[in-house]
Formats: sequence, C-alpha cells, structure tokens
Amino acid sequence: MMLILSVCFVLGALLDMILTALTMKHLMVLGFGLLLLVINLTGNKAKKSVGRSLISLLVILAAVLTITGISSGKEPVDNETAAILREAVKLEEEQGYEAALEFLQNKYIDTEWRKEITIRIGEIYMEQAIYLEGANTYYEVLRQIPDDMTIRHLYAKALYMNNDYHGTLREGLYMAKINPEFSDAYVLMGDAYKGFNDHFREIYYYKIAVDLDEASIVNRLRLAEAYGSSQSHEEANEQYEIAKELATTFEEDNLIYESYLRFADAEMKKKR
Repeated sequence: MMLILSVCFVLGALLDMILTALTMKHLMVLGFGLLLLVINLTGNKAKKSVGRSLISLLVILAAVLTITGISSGKEPVDNETAAILREAVKLEEEQGYEAALEFLQNKYIDTEWRKEITIRIGEIYMEQAIYLEGANTYYEVLRQIPDDMTIRHLYAKALYMNNDYHGTLREGLYMAKINPEFSDAYVLMGDAYKGFNDHFREIYYYKIAVDLDEASIVNRLRLAEAYGSSQSHEEANEQYEIAKELATTFEEDNLIYESYLRFADAEMKKKR
C-alpha cells in the first residue's frame, strides 16, 4: 500500500507539472513521493510488482487525479492567460494601472471569458480604491461560478469597502449557511455590523470567527478593537495579550502594536 501511495505522489506531481508549470509545490510533492518510493522498494524487494494487479492500477489512477488536484491547489492557468497577466503587470509597472486595465479589458472583449483576467481587473480596481467597480467585476465572475467561495468572499469584501453593509451581511450569511465552519463568513458579518455601529452583534460574530480560527491574529485584533469600541477594556486587553503570544514575526508584532495604538488613542480621546 505504501508503494502505491508513493507512486501516486510521483505521478500526480509529474502530471500536474505537464499540465501547468514547474513550481516549488510540485518539487515538494515529487520529492516526498520519491522518498517514499525508495524507502518502500528498499524494504520490500521480495514483493511482486504492483503494476501486475489491475486493482492496484485503478487505485493509482484514482489517486493520481486526487494528488493532481491537491498539488495544484487551484485551477491551472493556461499559457495564453499567463502571458496576458504578465503583460498586464509589465504595463502597470511602466505606464500605470490605467494602461493595465485598458489592456485587460480589451483582452476581455477580444477573447473568450477568462476567470483569471476578470479577477485581475477586480484586483486592480480594489488596489486603486475604486470599490464599486471592483465589486461589480467580482460579481461578473460570481455569475459564472456562483459556488466559488473565494470569489464570493472577494465580492463581499468589495461590498464592505464600498460601504454596502447590507450586501456584506447578505453574503456573509449565505457563506455561513453553505459552510458553517468558514470563519471569514463571520468576519464579514462582524464587519457589516461594525458598519452599522452595532457593537454587540459585531463582537458576537467576531467571537465566532476567533473560535473557528484561534490562531488568526487578525481576527483577534478585530475582536479586541470591537471590545474597545464598546468600552469593554478588560476583554480588549485580554485579546491583545493572546495576540502577542501568538505573534512569531516582526510583521505580526507591528500589526498588534498599530492596533493597540488605535485602541489607546481612542481611549485618550474619550477621556478628554
């Protein structure tokens, strides 16, 4: 069985490299599979070849398809789309985001619909704080693939940035209904109630998000700031202390420091 598993890892990684491109993920999966294969063959020289068994071949084929999906982690981008995206990046660096947008929008018109191009258009709008256009662009993608939670999450965040709190809440509720363990759905609902200035419900949903993803420093900082806004100073400080214990990098420490400064500054203003 270990031999079958190792062959699956190797073939899966090789197949995915052929279909897409060589990445570090492929090398890791391929290396792990080769390691298992060597260990197994060394310790099982007397065993018969797995390839002689039809059942084993079927198991390998099924596992190859599974490993291919695991090692890629997302739909492969075809070479033409990848080239278009690279050209857009070059244009944005040399001529600005307007040139990149115009280029991608023209490609959107001239070629068949491509998910990756539309997403990049939405990302550029969001990076430039053009939130309504960003939301509209993500919605175009969502109409094509309504079950894609990643796209729906991008759409909901764009709605929030555009101050559409009702839309943000609607999307958060929908995602939580589809997947009750999806912590980002509750973050969105907390964000929406933050926009409504409803600190009780804001805290309620942020707490659910923290319980589902206890290692998330960002979610704890959201909860800490929500406690601070509701005058629950002890609870806010408790979340900051937990966040400090979780932090392992300078960036995370800095994130906590900046959040705490906002909290402390707000407290000082209230006392004046």
